[in-house]
Amino acid sequence: MVTGADEAATEMADEATEAAADATEFDAEAASEALQVEGFDLEKVKGYIDMAPIGDDAKATVNKALEQAQNNPVLLGAVLEKARALLGL
Repeated sequence: MVTGADEAATEMADEATEAAADATEFDAEAASEALQVEGFDLEKVKGYIDMAPIGDDAKATVNKALEQAQNNPVLLGAVLEKARALLGL
């Protein structure tokens, strides 16, 4: 016999599972916003790159280029443009 408490617990578990899946999916819109020179946050951008649907070698290359360019706005802009293109943004 299923009780109201059982149904509520099952619903909560389903919602938690869905929320966890959403948190690990690549968010193209948010990534596109983060991949800008203005307000650049290296760790945030690296997080989006790590979740992106691209190969591990490409992720490592982009992250390394971002690290090297982070203190040079002109170079950073070019790297971010290439990263957006790679991600199809």
